[in-house]
Amino acid sequence: DYYMGYADPLDLRSDDTSIAVSTLLTDPTPDQHLIYIYAHDGTHQVTIGGDIGTGDSDLGSIASRGIALTATEVFVSDYSNSAIKVFDRSTGAFKRKIGSYGTGNGQLIGPWQIDIDSNYLYVNDTGNNRMQAFLHDGTYVTKITGLNAPKGLRVTSAYIYVVDGGVAYQGYRVRRYLKYG
Repeated sequence: DYYMGYADPLDLRSDDTSIAVSTLLTDPTPDQHLIYIYAHDGTHQVTIGGDIGTGDSDLGSIASRGIALTATEVFVSDYSNSAIKVFDRSTGAFKRKIGSYGTGNGQLIGPWQIDIDSNYLYVNDTGNNRMQAFLHDGTYVTKITGLNAPKGLRVTSAYIYVVDGGVAYQGYRVRRYLKYG
């Protein structure tokens, strides 16, 4: 078991060595947004986050809906601060921010789900109705437009799958795109 106290779990991601869980802590210490990382045997490895805020290393009040892991880094979608925050996987220390609030290439409004492969970070840019791809260092690469408030996102070796909000009253749909590169 993975004990998280009074945290409200929102998303999880795992790889060959660990599991990461995004949580919003509401009781007994309100206003904390935390990412817990555990080894598969349940051993706690690191906690990322803390008090809710708007600084580069803070996570916002609307808890992250997306986590992505590499061997050395944890990528967290920060919906409230319209950015992807990158933390050191072993220490939890803030490393860099990807994106800023806006509508231009590389800018985000309310990023939701994210996924990652060996080359790219994929971000559902929900408020801009698109999916964007970045290099791991944050360099903008490309985008898929024509979506409506995309939520779910998963990347395979060949495809990008996006849960698209679609047109009002027509329901959500899963869209499949050939992977970039």
